[in-house]
Amino acid sequence: MKDLMRKRGRETNDNPHIAIGEMTSLLSESAKSLLPNQHPLKMMYKRQRIAPPNPVSLKELQLDADNIKTFSNRNFLFYDSGIGPDRIVIFATKENI
Repeated sequence: MKDLMRKRGRETNDNPHIAIGEMTSLLSESAKSLLPNQHPLKMMYKRQRIAPPNPVSLKELQLDADNIKTFSNRNFLFYDSGIGPDRIVIFATKENI
């Protein structure tokens, strides 16, 4: 079951709550009782989303709308000095500073 969830997470942009609900609806009640609660399943599903390759240097770092937000859609890019050899990038939410 977990392998199927990981595969679906990699291959689709489905909402995790809906995808997990659809997949667990196919299970028997005894099988459902063996699964962890929804939160760890959602996190596992979200972690499978395809991420861009890691840049080799800060010059290659591409920051766009898809990779500067948290899963809860809060800003995660706190500071970016701009492209250059001494680039400084700080990732954090305002709540975590």
